[in-house]
Order: sequence, then structure tokens, then C-alpha cells
Amino acid sequence: MDYTPGIWRRTDVHLENPEYHTRWFFKYFLGKVHQNYIGTDAEKNPFYLSVVLSDQNNQRVPQYRAILWRKTGTLKISLPYSPTKTLSVKSILSAMNLDRFEKGPREILNPEIQKDLLVLEEQEGSVNFKFGVLYAKDGQLTDDEMFSNETGSESFDKFINLLGDTISLQGWAGYRGGLDTKSKIWSPNTYKHTIGSAINY
Repeated sequence: MDYTPGIWRRTDVHLENPEYHTRWFFKYFLGKVHQNYIGTDAEKNPFYLSVVLSDQNNQRVPQYRAILWRKTGTLKISLPYSPTKTLSVKSILSAMNLDRFEKGPREILNPEIQKDLLVLEEQEGSVNFKFGVLYAKDGQLTDDEMFSNETGSESFDKFINLLGDTISLQGWAGYRGGLDTKSKIWSPNTYKHTIGSAINY
């Protein structure tokens, strides 16, 4: 909603699906029993398929999660689990609109494939983020004025603490957002780590 004094106006809202942005392989597959397959589609393009039977969804019902890796990107789906019927690899691929193959999918037994798929997933979408948060005192209008502030207000400090943990950049081994971690010239930074993402402020 937009707010103009005295007037409330409804606007279109687009809700993002957080599952689409989650690193599925990192969150649901890595370190868990799962299968990885390789194949070639009808156009002779290679693909990988990763399948895991996850413990439960939000309704506490077990389900299959599958990732189809192609050069055009990934497709992620969840499929219902039935204790009386096992899903075949071809039926999972069919649910992902991949029905024709040059070479049928075969399982990859080498555990090293997990490292490769993890790197592939990391390259597909950035998982590290850097944001700048500036404090502007009353009357400050220019960047130079705001950048010259060495301290913020009590309210600003509370806000920064909500964003994450304050760290010293010197010697920091985690995500550094391109900042200098060797010298002492930087003031403390705020760092937040969530599952699969690192954010530096």
C-alpha cells in the first residue's frame, strides 16, 4: 500500500516464493542420502537430476524433492511420497516435462559429484550480499556529510543490531563483501548469516 497523508491506496503486490530462491541442494540434499543421475536429452544436451526423499513438508508429510540441472538453468519440484509406490527416475523427469532422451539417465555413484553440484548451485545465483547502511543526522543532505559520521544515534545502533552481529573486519575469515580485512582502518561491520546466505552491512 502507498501512503499519502489522508489517503490509503491499494497497489499490486507481488509475493516472491522463498523456496524458489533457496539453495535446494545445499539445504535438502547435501549430507543426506540422495541419488544423482546423468543423461542426455533428445537435443543431445546433458542434464543432471538430483532426487531426495525429504523427511517432511510443512504438513509433516514425506515428499520427494528433485532438481533438474540443465545448461538453461535448474528446475525444482516437490512430488508426493507414497509408501506403496516408488517413483521412477523417468516419471520424475516426465513431471519436469523431459520425456525424450538421447541417453537414458544413469546413476552417478561417485560422491565427488556433490561438490560439483554445490559449486554449480553457488554459481547459479549469488548467495553473498553486501549492503551499505548510512546514518544521516538532521540537516545532512550530501553523501560527504553522511559518510563523515563516525557514530550513529542510539536508535540507529539498535537498528544495526537487529540486522546482525557486529564484527571486527580485521582478520575476519567469513564473507567480507570486498572490504579490507587486513588493516585496521575500517570501523566494525555488521554480519548476518542465514541458511545458505551471507550478508555484510
